[in-house]
Amino acid sequence: MATDKLLIQLSHPHLQKLEVAFGCAVGVGVIASGKQTGRVLSLTSLSHGLGFTVPPGYEFPLHASAPGKALIAWLPEKELDAILGRYRFTRYNENTITNRTAFKKHLLESRQRGYTTDFAEEFDGCHCLGVPILNERNYPVGTIWTTGPTKTLTAHRMPLFAQRLRKAACAIAIALREKNIHNPRMYQAEKIRDAKRLLESRLPVIGFTVENAAVELHVSYSWFRKAFKQETGLSPNAYLLRLKLAHAKRLLRTRKQSIQGIAERLGFESANYFTIFFKSKTGFTPSQFRQRYSFRRF
Repeated sequence: MATDKLLIQLSHPHLQKLEVAFGCAVGVGVIASGKQTGRVLSLTSLSHGLGFTVPPGYEFPLHASAPGKALIAWLPEKELDAILGRYRFTRYNENTITNRTAFKKHLLESRQRGYTTDFAEEFDGCHCLGVPILNERNYPVGTIWTTGPTKTLTAHRMPLFAQRLRKAACAIAIALREKNIHNPRMYQAEKIRDAKRLLESRLPVIGFTVENAAVELHVSYSWFRKAFKQETGLSPNAYLLRLKLAHAKRLLRTRKQSIQGIAERLGFESANYFTIFFKSKTGFTPSQFRQRYSFRRF
């Protein structure tokens, strides 16, 4: 995406300087579209010493990595709850936080502190430190982080490193804002990327509508509807229905929730309307789909 390319471009000089200052790899990343993982946009390759590096496109967990935590710790509470409500807490080792309540408390503490940490929670011998890149609404649009061996990236050094990372994140955010102000096309692309992420996270929230999304994005619904169609080829309502269809399939395959319960959960007027919609899109009624595809991967 254009915004991702711009993030890479604007963060590059900061990553290089910080790598030299820290003696650790430094990266920039975003939430992976349509997934519950983070995605590396760029990570420096250490020119000296020992460290950890991965290629662009590498996906990292949200619960066991500093950049992953930085991408969600600053989210609005409803959006965070929606993500955590269906998040799978994979255990990598004894350091991994796998309890939802404990993890949410950990995120709150990280937000109050101003940075996130990972003390070998995914990879033994590896520490990470992350901060969010916040837009004008204090919404996280990305993260910048550093990663290194436990002997290099120590708890003692983290507050100082975090200060440097926050300064860089602020500079990147200001540059992004200036680019967007003078580039309506870029502004629209960023808004619709935020909108897609918002619709995905609010899907389990009963009664949430595309009009609500426009309000949360601080744009008029008429602009939102037109811009969304230009960026995605779909109206916001059509996109939301496609998300609901995909989520309904997951619920029908993996849960023993009633058809009525699924219909209510996804905001359909009735189980009958949900059945008509589902059959028009799949050729099966929800009951037929569940009978045919439960406990099968496809």
